[in-house]
Amino acid sequence: MRLGYFLEHWEVVLAGLVVYFLPAFIFIKGGGASIIIPMILLPVLINYFYKNYDYTVEKTLELMSEAPVLIISIILPF
Repeated sequence: MRLGYFLEHWEVVLAGLVVYFLPAFIFIKGGGASIIIPMILLPVLINYFYKNYDYTVEKTLELMSEAPVLIISIILPF
């Protein structure tokens, strides 16, 4: 059931993964100002999905927050 939900809204979930993991990747590589990236990227992505895909702000935030939960639920059983 989770996989079908992921496939139906894959664009927003993928954007959530970028928002969560891009700053961590930049921080690991030595970038100090990686906290600024989600502060700029998150509102831009929310606005993009609101205007182009007719998602509400609440639905977009809900789907973006599912990204880490999906990763944990896939990896944790192994």
